[in-house]
Amino acid sequence: MLKDNEPKQILERFKKTEQHAKIGSWEFNLSTYELLWTDGLYEIFEIPKDLPAEQLFELYQSRIHPDDRQQLEDIIANAQNGTSNFKYEHRVVLANGERIKFVRGVGELVTSKGNQLVLTGTCLDITEEVLTQQALAEQGAYYELAIKGAHLGVWDWHLGDNTVVFDSRWAEILGYELSELQMKLETWESRVHPEDLEEAYSDMKAHLEGKTALYENVHRMKHKDGHWVYILDRGKVSAYDSDGKPTRFTGTHLDITREKLREAELNRALTFSESLFQSSNDGLLVVNHESRKVSSANEAFFRLWQIPDDLKQSQDDEALLGFAISQLANPEAFIKLVEDLYLTPEKHSSDRIEFKDGRVFDRSSFPQIFEGKPVARIWSFRDITEEVRQQKRLEEEEKRNAHHAKLASIGELAAGVGHEINNPLTIAKGYIYSLNRKIAADQQISQSLLRDTLHKAQVAMDRISRIVK
Repeated sequence: MLKDNEPKQILERFKKTEQHAKIGSWEFNLSTYELLWTDGLYEIFEIPKDLPAEQLFELYQSRIHPDDRQQLEDIIANAQNGTSNFKYEHRVVLANGERIKFVRGVGELVTSKGNQLVLTGTCLDITEEVLTQQALAEQGAYYELAIKGAHLGVWDWHLGDNTVVFDSRWAEILGYELSELQMKLETWESRVHPEDLEEAYSDMKAHLEGKTALYENVHRMKHKDGHWVYILDRGKVSAYDSDGKPTRFTGTHLDITREKLREAELNRALTFSESLFQSSNDGLLVVNHESRKVSSANEAFFRLWQIPDDLKQSQDDEALLGFAISQLANPEAFIKLVEDLYLTPEKHSSDRIEFKDGRVFDRSSFPQIFEGKPVARIWSFRDITEEVRQQKRLEEEEKRNAHHAKLASIGELAAGVGHEINNPLTIAKGYIYSLNRKIAADQQISQSLLRDTLHKAQVAMDRISRIVK
C-alpha cells in the first residue's frame, strides 16, 4: 500500500522528470475542444499555467507555425473519422516570431466515461536535436562543397571486413565510373605501384598504432588508360571499438600528378643550373640579400681564392671574408664597393681587383631578383692575370717597335738630308778648289771671274743653309 504522502512525492518526481526531459502530456476533447496539459507543456510553449482550459487550445493553435497548422487540423479530422494513432512534428513560434522551437508528439484516440472522443498523448521539445541536425547538415554540405572544390576523392575503410567505400571522384581520378569498382581494399591495393605499396602500408600502420596524428603518403596508382597517377593519400581513424581499437579509417585522395611533373621538371632545371654553376671556370659566390650570408659557392671560387679546406668546410662567413680580403692589394676599396652595392641592391657592377702577389681578377656583381625583389647577390670572379701580363708584354713590345721605327725614320731622314746637302756642298767645294788652284799657280784672276766664282759658291752654301733649317 502507498503511504499517505507517497502519491504527492511520486507526482513531484514525475514533474521533475518532465522538466528535465522537456516533455509533457496532454488531453484534448474533440467535442468541447477543451485542452488539458501537464506542467511540462506549459514550459515548452511558454504559456501561463493559470490560463483557463477553454482558452488554452486557441492560444496553443496560435503558437503553431502557420505552415504547420494544417497538420493539426488533419489530426483532428482523421481522429473524428476513426484514426486511433498518430504522430506529429511542428514548429512553435515565440516572442513574435523572434524565436522558434521544434516539438514532436504521439497520440491516440480514446473514449471517455461519457462516451466522448478524447485525444491523449505526449509532446517532446526537440529544439536542440533539430538545431544540431541542421548544424550537422550545414557542416556536411560545407564539407561536401570543400571536398568537391578541392577535387578530393573520399574513401572509407571498415577495418573489420576490409570493405572500403569509395566515392565517384575517387573512381574518376583513376578513369573509372564508380559502378566499375568493387568496394574492397583490394581495389586500391591492386592499383598501387609495386614500388610504393610497402611504404604506404607502413605509413598506415604507424597511424593505426597511434604513432602519427595523421596518415599521409604519396604513391602512384595505375589509371584505367595504363599511365601512372600520383596520389596524395591522407586519412585518420574515424571510429574505435569498446577496447579502443580502430574499426574505421577514413581519408581522401588528391591527384597531384601535374604538381609532381612540374616538380620533376623543376628538379631537372635545378640540376642543370647546378651543373652549370659548378662547371664554370669563373669563381661564383651567392650571398643572401637579407642575412648577407653565403648561400652557395662553386669549386672554382674556392680554387681561385685559394681557400683552405678547413675554412671551406667551416661555413664561417666572417673568417672566409677576412681570408679573402687579406690577399688584396687594396682591401679598403674592395669593402667599400661591397657596402655600396648592398645599399643599392638593384645595381650591377664590374671592376678589376689586384692581389698582393700580383694576380688580377675581373669582378662582376649583379642582383638575383625574385617577384620583383632582390633576394641575393651573385659575385663572379675571373682570373685574368695572364691576360694582363700578356697585355703588358704586348704594350712593351709595341713601345720597343715604335722606338726602333723612330730611329729608322731618323736614319732615313739623315740619309736624305745628307744627300741634299752633299750636292750643293760638292758644287761649292768645286768652285773653291778651282779658285785655289789658280791662286796656287799664280795665275791672274780677273775681278769678274772672282766675283762669279764666289757668287756660285755662295749660292751653294745658301742652299745648304736652307736644308739645315
